Amino acid sequence: MFFSYPITEVPLSLAHSDGIPLKTDKATLTKVLESRQDAVLTDSDIPPIKATVIDGGIMLHETVMKHSRSTYAMMARDLLRKICSCHGEQVHLVLDKYQSPSIKDAERNLRYSGTPQAFNITGPDQAQRQSGAELLKNVLFKEAFANFLMEEWKKPQYGPIIRDQSVYISHGGTCMKMKNEEGALQTERPNHLQCQHEEADTLLAFHANSISSGTILVRSTDTDVLIILLGLAGRSEGINIILDYGSGNHRRYIGVSNLAAILDEKQHGMTEALIGFHALTGCDFTSCFFRKGKVRPYQRLEAEPEHIMALQSLTTEEVDIARVTSFVCLLYGFKTADITEARYKSFIRMSGGTGKDLLAKLKKINCASLPPCAKTIINHIKRAQYVARMWRRADEINPTSDTSPTDYGWKLNQNCFEPDWFPGSSVPETLTCLPTPPDENSAETTTSDEESESDDAWSDTDSDDSDESDEEEV
Repeated sequence: MFFSYPITEVPLSLAHSDGIPLKTDKATLTKVLESRQDAVLTDSDIPPIKATVIDGGIMLHETVMKHSRSTYAMMARDLLRKICSCHGEQVHLVLDKYQSPSIKDAERNLRYSGTPQAFNITGPDQAQRQSGAELLKNVLFKEAFANFLMEEWKKPQYGPIIRDQSVYISHGGTCMKMKNEEGALQTERPNHLQCQHEEADTLLAFHANSISSGTILVRSTDTDVLIILLGLAGRSEGINIILDYGSGNHRRYIGVSNLAAILDEKQHGMTEALIGFHALTGCDFTSCFFRKGKVRPYQRLEAEPEHIMALQSLTTEEVDIARVTSFVCLLYGFKTADITEARYKSFIRMSGGTGKDLLAKLKKINCASLPPCAKTIINHIKRAQYVARMWRRADEINPTSDTSPTDYGWKLNQNCFEPDWFPGSSVPETLTCLPTPPDENSAETTTSDEESESDDAWSDTDSDDSDESDEEEV
């Protein structure tokens, strides 16, 4: 019974003691997947590109950091020149929409401190007065700049930059197309590209899926995008998706469509299972398991493919909680679907047995290394299901329609979504109803040496509250 409760106010297997979700290095999963390719792509291997789809966050960062004290018209012109230098008859620039509340609130609170300041761009001649770094910390600036671009690029003077390309800009799903026709710049809002996507990650896949044939180059540096595109490529025909990934000396190509075929040929359903796997083991929206990382869990999934169907179920309305829980237990070294049993066995393994010295050994046990309890894992699986379904439905107009975060393991607190770690109490009721100790000044109060030793054994002054949650388990 004791091990079926979290014991702590927040589950240390998924969060720091202050409630901040644990995060892991997502890029390690990208490296593992890249190693499964049958060839490394170079510039000479890239076929003619029909369209380029760009994560606007990358371009925005480069442009804002470069243009210190420039006018916003100069920034808009430079940004348009950059995207029009990309290959293909079509160029798509997609931008995040920052809405509140959002399931990304916890991640944004980690990246940006304080309340975002209201920002207003009054016109093209307005000069940038803050440093690029300061502007990029303000999500309301990004919103204002995206709206400014949508209006500014309609002006005729941008026609010569666009030349014979079709340029699309989408801000959270509100899409505008610009193209020169009969010597004049024409703009329209294509109906098939109007959608409701908060994240550029899913919006990239939505735009890529709108192109019926040919080679599509997607520019992004996010592992989430690779996972979403692998799922899309695994069920799409007629398009060849290539990811332009990384930056600086680490920039390279990943043949997404080819990699998806390799993964699914080796183990059927792997590309779709990867969506559930990535959401379950930690991403921008969900926490990771303490010191589990990405590499060894993925290797275990490859070694025991019977768990593929369980992780696929995370992308559906009916998740197989028992089988997903079994996979989580496997990450801790136990072949069981009973996570309470795995939690107990993990405790015994760390304590070295059940002898009379067990209490004295408690100080050596890091509770974060225990599997999460049953109440905690169910809510974590629900959060992973919400994210996995959203990613799986990235090619739909509204990937989160008919779903609410509060039904999938989040709660609303001061207009922000935060993880609802577990329902009910963190400890058994029998522990919360212990008798009140006698008054210290009472003559009847005595403290034996045995009781003092017991108090010391439960002291948290020597606890190991390390920051090594992002490391791979050795």
